[in-house]
Amino acid sequence: MYDTDKIAILLATYMGENYIEEQLQSLLNQTYTNWIAYIHDDGSTDKTCEITQSYAEKYADKFVIVYGKSTG
Repeated sequence: MYDTDKIAILLATYMGENYIEEQLQSLLNQTYTNWIAYIHDDGSTDKTCEITQSYAEKYADKFVIVYGKSTG
């Protein structure tokens, strides 16, 4: 195990509106709090992006949206 100051979580999403809120809430409920999650969506057409964006706005110190080309 590595001794680190902060954990980086890389979260890829695609068409996950039915599950993403539960997943993001699970991260917030962890007892270890020194982390940040970087979220990139791969072209969802459901409400996944809206949900992740709302979490990024509400918890800007925990969730960062990474914009870029969808790669499939």
